[in-house]
Amino acid sequence: MKAGSHRRGPGRAVLAFALALAAAPASAQVRDVRLSLDNDAYDFWIPVDSRPDHDYTNGVDLSMEIAGGPLWAGKLAPRSARCSGGESADSACTSTTFAFGQKLFTPRVDAAEPVPGERPYAGWLYLSATGNVLTAAGRRSVGVEIGVTGPPSLGKAIHTGWHRLAGFWDPEGWDNQLRFEPGIVVRYDESRILADLRSGDVRVATLAPEWGADAGNVHVGAHAGATLRAGWNVPHPWSRAADRRAGPASVYAIARVREDAVARDLFLDGAGGSPSVARRPFLWQYEVGAGARLGGLTLEYRALTQARQYETQPTPHTYGTFELSYRLR
Repeated sequence: MKAGSHRRGPGRAVLAFALALAAAPASAQVRDVRLSLDNDAYDFWIPVDSRPDHDYTNGVDLSMEIAGGPLWAGKLAPRSARCSGGESADSACTSTTFAFGQKLFTPRVDAAEPVPGERPYAGWLYLSATGNVLTAAGRRSVGVEIGVTGPPSLGKAIHTGWHRLAGFWDPEGWDNQLRFEPGIVVRYDESRILADLRSGDVRVATLAPEWGADAGNVHVGAHAGATLRAGWNVPHPWSRAADRRAGPASVYAIARVREDAVARDLFLDGAGGSPSVARRPFLWQYEVGAGARLGGLTLEYRALTQARQYETQPTPHTYGTFELSYRLR
């Protein structure tokens, strides 16, 4: 995207989950809120008329992290306190992240009928909840994401609406998008601080390996990677307690590498006779970017390059991400 009556059972489940997300933070301390925007129009190093508008073309994710885990921490982390910011950096604490978002996937060739070798049009509208156990040395997360594909994902409406607003053509292929299907993904992720470099009290770099896996009817796979942040007064990747003596501002660069092994990807494999492509099982990606923090407000921009996901994809795909977060004190 340039510039940026169904079965009742799944619908009721999504509604119930949405109400649970809305109600949970009411009695909890909000730690931070975050907005992430992905779009291949953010490839600023490419001339405007040459930027891609296909594959993973647009994503929006709005999330909120609250202290504690009232629905899960007693079972999974019974000896951990809530992440209030007053805990010791070495002691484990718990938080919960709720998110709402949408992703859009489109083929390289826009046509009224599916083109052989081209991935299907697809939208994914989702809600998620993730439990986190945090220390200054590491983070463990277990989460569940539920959502829908097909017309209820609002992919056609959002994609067409933005194209019209920006003065582009109406996409022709959404009538052949992936059909309506409720989806679920369960995820486990873990990260560790391998290096935390300082000059006096000022952090100048962190290196954090990461690994994890997911399973469900939308995606099945595993991944491993590492993220390097380097600069002046670099914020800790996840621990507020480890940043207690941090100054009021930060400027830093970001570099990240990741390798995925993928056993299923609904947006490539298709479902129920829908268009599909031959998925590649291994996928590398890297990203570079920069961030700046002033008080509790942080803005990052990252440019990501992703290897070919399917056999008929001619080249790797690139897109940019803006991420704005506000950490409440």
